[in-house]
Amino acid sequence: MLIQRMQEKNGNIPTTTASTAALDALKALGVRRISLATPYPKGLAKIQEQFLKNNGVEVLHTTWMSKRTTLAGEISAETVYNLAVESNEAESQAIFISCVALHTIELIEKLEKDLKKPVITSSQATMWRLLRLANVTGWIKGYGQLFHT
Repeated sequence: MLIQRMQEKNGNIPTTTASTAALDALKALGVRRISLATPYPKGLAKIQEQFLKNNGVEVLHTTWMSKRTTLAGEISAETVYNLAVESNEAESQAIFISCVALHTIELIEKLEKDLKKPVITSSQATMWRLLRLANVTGWIKGYGQLFHT
């Protein structure tokens, strides 16, 4: 309903949300089992897990930040990298790093190389989906396996 309302307000220009884009990205890669890394505290992480489960995605392991921060964009790349690595469950098909405010683009390829699986981030998935809605396809170097779909 949110996408429909936003689309009606913007002259019916194709629209998405970060959460819908992430689900679309996971589907495009054929991923059904993930590890989740999020800067949110446990309560919000559990809500994310339930949202993913309700949409057919099994969350095998979740890491969250126990120290609450109000500015996710100030979390260091090293902290995000470690959060993602800590979340990695061997059986997961991909890592999903949730939160559009995190600076993740520069981490995607390194994490994919180190963990040997796709890494999806909220920002990356949103950008990928918006480009696809605009009929722009193709590979973009540095943005991970998702941009090969």
